[in-house]
Amino acid sequence: MSIEQKLENYCGSNQTSLEAGTDEKEEGAVKNFRRWIYDELKDLPRGSPILDVGCGDASFTRLLAKFSADVTALHSSAGQAAQHARLYPEITFLQHDMSDPIPFLDGRFKVIWCSGILEHVANPGFVLREMYRGLAPGGRLLVTVPYNSRLRDLLLTPFKSTPPFIPAESHLHFFTKNSLEEIVRNAGFTSLRLKTCSMYNPLHDLFIPTSILLKADKSRFAPFSVTFSRFRPSQSLTRMLRPMPSPASAHT
Repeated sequence: MSIEQKLENYCGSNQTSLEAGTDEKEEGAVKNFRRWIYDELKDLPRGSPILDVGCGDASFTRLLAKFSADVTALHSSAGQAAQHARLYPEITFLQHDMSDPIPFLDGRFKVIWCSGILEHVANPGFVLREMYRGLAPGGRLLVTVPYNSRLRDLLLTPFKSTPPFIPAESHLHFFTKNSLEEIVRNAGFTSLRLKTCSMYNPLHDLFIPTSILLKADKSRFAPFSVTFSRFRPSQSLTRMLRPMPSPASAHT
C-alpha cells in the first residue's frame, strides 16, 4: 500500500464515529462538523453537484448525500472506492491520487468538501487550486484542518506526550488560521470565513479549539476554470505573438 493510500485510510479511520444520523458516541469535533455542514447546506438545491475530496470511510460523504442527489467522492485507493461504490450505489466513488490533477473537473460543482486532507498532502496549495478549478462560479468550498497555535500548544503540553513521527500517519503541515487563510486566498478563493471548534463544549471550544472550519467562495465573476497566472506561452507561440518587422526595417 502506498503512502498516499495509507494517508487516506488514516484520515478515514479518524472519522468512523461519524454517521448520517445522530450518534451519541461521536467524539472530538465531529458534532461541530455535522452542525456546520447542516448550517451551510440546508438551503442547497437538491440537484446541486457536490464533490468530496478525500472521502476516507465515506462517513461525511453519506452525510453530504442527504443534501444532494449528485455527490461524487474521491479516494486514493481503487479498492476502497470500489467497496464504497458497492455499499452506497447512489454516490459516485472514484479513485484519485491527490498529488495529481483531477482530470474530470469541469467547473460544475456547487460545493466541494475537504476534511482532514490538506495537513497530510505534500502540496496543499496544489490541491486547493484543483478544487478552485472544479467549483462553478459562485460555488463554495468547505475545509476542515486541525488547529494549531502557540497558546493551545502551551495549554496542552503538560497533558500529552509527543508521538513518534510516522510519515504515513502524521501531519505534514500545521495550520493556524492565518496560514490557512493565506494559502486559500493564494488559490483564488474569496469571501473567506474561518472559525474554530473543539469538543462541542462551548467552554472547551473557546479556550482549546482543535479544528479550523473554513468556508470560501469562488467568485461569481470567474467564468473560466483556467488559472491564467500559471499560463506560460511556448516558444513557438511567443514567436507568433511578436510583431512582424516592417519592410523598411527588414532592409536596414
